[in-house]
Amino acid sequence: MMSCLNTQVLVSEMDSWIKIYKGIKDYLFIALLDHDNEIAQDSQQILMKFFGITALTDKVIEESGDIVLRTLEVAFPAEKGDVEI
Repeated sequence: MMSCLNTQVLVSEMDSWIKIYKGIKDYLFIALLDHDNEIAQDSQQILMKFFGITALTDKVIEESGDIVLRTLEVAFPAEKGDVEI
């Protein structure tokens, strides 16, 4: 995956890259929580590539909302007595 993202992304390929991102985003964000640092680092690098491609950034952010929240909930679970907003 990282090798594919090292190439220039053409405007004609944007829809295909968004489809790919939609298919793997859950795995990438959950992998950030893995205690195996290598897996988390690989996932971080791939996410940075998707977020770093200017032409894709807005759509990638739009597609990421739910999984970002779910990842944060797993990383920082509510404790008894916490106030829910």
